Amino acid sequence: MPRARNRSTTTRHVHRSAEQTEFFQSAEYVAPALPPAPTPIGAGRPPFPWAGDCPATVRPINWLRANGITHVHGEVRCGSCGVQKVVSYELESKVGDTRNFMYSLRHYLDDHVQPVWSKAKLLPCDSCGGSGCVGPVIPARDEDINWLFMLLGQTLAALSLAQLKNFCGKTRIHRTGTKSRLLFNAYVELCRQLIPDWKINTDQKK
Repeated sequence: MPRARNRSTTTRHVHRSAEQTEFFQSAEYVAPALPPAPTPIGAGRPPFPWAGDCPATVRPINWLRANGITHVHGEVRCGSCGVQKVVSYELESKVGDTRNFMYSLRHYLDDHVQPVWSKAKLLPCDSCGGSGCVGPVIPARDEDINWLFMLLGQTLAALSLAQLKNFCGKTRIHRTGTKSRLLFNAYVELCRQLIPDWKINTDQKK
């Protein structure tokens, strides 16, 4: 007897499901509007106002000037005491420093490695008094790297070989070679993006 009741219940359940399916497929049924899917964090917009629309790119200097961007900021952390803070660079003065810095890199075209650029330029720490121990905070995602901040601060050497290879891949640069070579390519490419009419082999030190 209990088995008969279970079979009857199952039959009625299947019958009701078939009726519902027929209704949902009819012209009378209007599906409710679904809410829009949430936009993933960082999707559809650059992580910084000076970042380009494509990954691993920065805005040209004239665009930055026209849009009133006078300072570039980024997060740094002390390797000794762990204190983290935000540092701001004045754009125009740092661009001048970068041009002079890049002028010194031209010798790398003759395979003369310059230790001054193959190591990240670290800052002193105001908290613990350490010298040369404050460097940029490197995010977990390559898409969130603050490229212009690291270029102006001369800290690209703090990136790993894998991150430099990813940069070269995103910007269609030959991505094989030593870290020194990829680091050099990253500096040159970012400078070309920032100052499109600038040539490393013809620039004159001011």
